[in-house]
Amino acid sequence: MLKEEKMKASEKLSLKVSSITNAFNMLQDMRHILILDMRPREEFEELHIRKSLHSTLENYHLIIQSIFSTKNPDYNSQYEGDDMKRIMFIFPNSDWKAYDSAIGQQIVELGELILKAYQERLSKVYFLKDFKEFQKKYSFLCVNDSSDQIKQIRSLCRYPSEIKDSLIYIGNMMNTMDAGNLQISSLGFKTIIYLTPKRFEHIDNLQGVTTHYFELQEPSKPQVPFDEIIKTVLEELQSKVNLPILIFDVSGIISAAIGVKIMLETNKAWSKEIAMAYILNKRYEAKDMPSWLYSQILLAGQKKFKSEPLMMAPEGPQ
Repeated sequence: MLKEEKMKASEKLSLKVSSITNAFNMLQDMRHILILDMRPREEFEELHIRKSLHSTLENYHLIIQSIFSTKNPDYNSQYEGDDMKRIMFIFPNSDWKAYDSAIGQQIVELGELILKAYQERLSKVYFLKDFKEFQKKYSFLCVNDSSDQIKQIRSLCRYPSEIKDSLIYIGNMMNTMDAGNLQISSLGFKTIIYLTPKRFEHIDNLQGVTTHYFELQEPSKPQVPFDEIIKTVLEELQSKVNLPILIFDVSGIISAAIGVKIMLETNKAWSKEIAMAYILNKRYEAKDMPSWLYSQILLAGQKKFKSEPLMMAPEGPQ
C-alpha cells in the first residue's frame, strides 16, 4: 500500500463498540489482535482474556507503541502478507462511556503516530464493555495467573467461528479432534454437520448431539451438496431444538463456502459480495476459496426452501 493510501486510511480510523460475538471471532481468525484490558487491576488479575495486557488511560498508548516498535510476534497475523492491525480495548462496564470518549478523541492521532514511526497502519480499533457477559459465554478463553497449564493451552486453541450469534458456527476438522471433545462441549453444540472422506465414530457417538454426515473427498473438486445442507440447517433453525449448529470439513474452506450460502439464504437482500465479505471477516481462510467452489455457491440453490420466519435478524458485515 502506498504511503498516501495509508495516510488516507488512518484518517478514517475510529473507535467502535464490539459485541461479545465479534470479540470471540477476532480471537479465532488468526490475524493480528492486541487486547488492552482497562478494568481495575484487581478485576484483571481475577480473570482476563488470554494474551490480554492490563493498561490505563495514562499508559495504553505507550504499551501500543512498545508492541509496534518491537514487532512482537505474539500478536502477528498467521497469514503471510496480511498487514491488518487491530486493537481491542476492554472497558469497565460501569464507566465505559468516559473511556470511549477519552480514547475516541485520541485514536486518530495515535494511528498517525504509529504510521509515521513504525510504517504500520492501525486498521481497526474496538472496545468491549461487557466482559462479564463475554466470560460467561466464553469462559474457556479467560485465564489468570493461577490457571494451570492445560487451561492456559486450551485458552489459546482456535475454536470454530460464530457466524450467527449462538446459532451457527463453522470450523475445520481440528475443532473436533481434541481429547474429551472439549470444543464441542464448551460451545454446547446440539447439531453437527460434517463433510469428510469418512465418518468420525467419536462424532456420531456423541450423546445428546444430532449429526448429519456428508461424504466429501478432498483435495479433489467435489460437488458440495449445498441444497441438502441448507435444507438441513433451515430445518434445525426453525425447530429451535437442536441449537447451536457446528458445520465443519477437513480444511475449513468448504464450511466457509457453506457459511456464505447460509448467509445468502437467510438474508435475502444480501449480494454474494456482502455474504462473502461477512464470512471472510469471521473466517479469514475463506480468502483462499478456489474459484470452482465459489462457482458452486453461485450455481447452488435451484431448490427453493421455505425459510420464513427465521429466528434471526439480518446483520451486515462488521
